[in-house]
Order: sequence, then C-alpha cells, then structure tokens
Amino acid sequence: AIGDTGARMVEAKLPEFPFGPLVSTIIGCEGASVFEDLITSGKVNELADAVQIEGLKAGLEIPAKDYLRAMRIRTLLKQHFRELFAEIDVIVAPARYGIAPKISEPLSPPPGGAPPSRPATEMNGLIPAGNLAGLPALSIPCGFADNMPLALQLVGPPFSENTLLALGREFQNRTDWHKRH
Repeated sequence: AIGDTGARMVEAKLPEFPFGPLVSTIIGCEGASVFEDLITSGKVNELADAVQIEGLKAGLEIPAKDYLRAMRIRTLLKQHFRELFAEIDVIVAPARYGIAPKISEPLSPPPGGAPPSRPATEMNGLIPAGNLAGLPALSIPCGFADNMPLALQLVGPPFSENTLLALGREFQNRTDWHKRH
C-alpha cells in the first residue's frame, strides 16, 4: 500500500498495437470526411498550419479498406483494455516522456520530420491508445525538471471520470505541485 491511502501499485503493460498508425488512419479519414468541402474547394490552403493542411489532404487518399482494418484493430484494442481494467482500477504513468516544451517550440514536428519513437510496449503509447479505446485521463502536475513542469496522468476505464477527479483531488490535497510555478 502507498502510505496511508490503501492503494496498491502493480506493474501493467500496454497491449502491443501500432497505436500511431491506427490513430493517424482513423483521425485522418474522419477529419478528411468532416472537412471534405474545405479540402476539395482549395480553401484548406488558407489554413496557417502546413502540417494540418497536408494531413487533411492526405486523409482523403486513405483507402476505405485501411480505415475499416484500423477500426477492426481498434475493437481488439478496446477488448484488451476491458481485460486490463478488470484487474486494475487506474493506470498511473508520466503524462509525457520529457519536460514540457517551451512556448516558443512547435508542438508538431516539421513536415517530413517525425518525433522519436519508442517501442509500443512502453507506456508512451498510452495517450494514443487511450484515445482509440475511449479512455478518460487526467493530467496533474507532479514536479519540475530543468525549471519546466512535469506531470503524471491517471487513466481509467470508460466513464470513470469521477474516480479520476477524486484521485487527482486527493493527490493535490497531499502535495503542492499544482501551486508551484
């Protein structure tokens, strides 16, 4: 148990799925579908973000068979998380693997560039996996490195938002990281 909380920590691993390509395929197709008129009219070129423009255009080129395959894999992913959450209540993991970016740094990699990747078995795939599986998450401050904030995330099964908020509140009652700047 952790201190006087009664919580017990156990190690958990994410199921092995190609989280990045699944998210890219599903969001790419769905985004292109929603913004099809904007893309086909050429007005998409008026957007400020070149990465977003190219992503929306590329989404129209994804074959339906790829989208449907991604949706079938998504169903398997959801099943794996249902099984995982039958054994545990909440996943606690770093919110990101590194310090927060400075406000002057881009959030997206430049066109043609890609962020460094890690194997899908590490918890770094938790955010895209959670998005695919419909898992709620809460990010809370937990420290600093190089004068930049660090955070941890709490991830739960679908519809566990109240539990996550209660855990976040309890963490903040026991620490003061959320008050530091």
